[in-house]
Amino acid sequence: MSAAVAEALEREAFAGFPYAMLVLQADGTVVCANAQARRLIGDEQAGLAELTCCEVFGCGAAGSPLAGSCVARLGLRVDDGGAVELQVEMSTPSGGVPVWLAAGRLGPERVAVQIRPSRVAVGGQARNVHSPPGLHLRCLGTTQVESGGRGIGGSWLDQRAGQLLKFLVAHRRRPVTVDEIAEGIWADASYQAAGNVRYYVHALRGHLEPGRGRREASVFIRSQAGTYQLDSEWVTLDIDTFEKQAARALDAGGVDPIRALELAEGALAAYRGGFLEELPYADWANGERQHLHELACRTLRMVADERLERGDLGEAGRALNRLGELEPYDEDVQRELIELELRSGRRSRAVRRYSALAARSRRMFGEGPSFELSDLSQPLR
Repeated sequence: MSAAVAEALEREAFAGFPYAMLVLQADGTVVCANAQARRLIGDEQAGLAELTCCEVFGCGAAGSPLAGSCVARLGLRVDDGGAVELQVEMSTPSGGVPVWLAAGRLGPERVAVQIRPSRVAVGGQARNVHSPPGLHLRCLGTTQVESGGRGIGGSWLDQRAGQLLKFLVAHRRRPVTVDEIAEGIWADASYQAAGNVRYYVHALRGHLEPGRGRREASVFIRSQAGTYQLDSEWVTLDIDTFEKQAARALDAGGVDPIRALELAEGALAAYRGGFLEELPYADWANGERQHLHELACRTLRMVADERLERGDLGEAGRALNRLGELEPYDEDVQRELIELELRSGRRSRAVRRYSALAARSRRMFGEGPSFELSDLSQPLR
């Protein structure tokens, strides 16, 4: 078969393919569409009038599978030969129509998109196709994994595939190489480390996306040029929610104290415990763990100070109690707690708290606190 004949057949296949097909530029502009796509879009004329995938598929719409992203961008991130699949509502002249998209890289600057009806006939039966639900990870306290509103945890979270997931969480802000993963998780890694990492990446994807086809791109774990990274467009983490809300609370502290307290309460509700508590000795988690711990302490400190300023001793005490649990050897915090007990007239509790602090200090440092109980303020009348 000559090259000219093969090229003509390729054009014919694209034009007459039974499913709608588009080719997009990197910026989302539609370059060409077959007859089925033109019928769906409602433009059966020669020009597409600079139509974009965002107009056709509602890219970036809140609450949709494309919230915060677009089809062209997702397709360009897929490895050659793979595709990302998702269900969206497509805009047509007759209204919104649910369709199933498959988008994959077509060279360095273009994306091919196949559009299928959301109900596909299989052996005379119709099956509903659904887009993959997002993944939510709770990493403050004991790790929990949820997808589609249900837990998908299990013993695998404590095994190598689970360790790999937690490593990617700790390094979520950048792609990590195979060597970094191997050295971080398995310090005694041998020359087979690269193969082992790829095997456990495959196993992890199986746990997170059990319905993924063999050649389908992973929705949750990006892979490019020998690196791996969680896809923030599909994966949400409680640590990100806590971090953002705590930062907003601290920023509002000197400007709008009431708003700061509201934000702080939401942030602290998310802080259920330390980062990856089940891995207390993992060196690669220590940096993130310390950062989040310090952020929680600063937020509690702000809440306690604001409550004391307002004379709300009960709420101030609750914030200081929690801060004292996070910082059991911080004398300033413990002293303030004891003073608060005295100011509230709870002298017996103040004595018990001071005794516990003294015992803890002697056990850890070989000496008692730097202050005596008699140095503190008198109870309020």
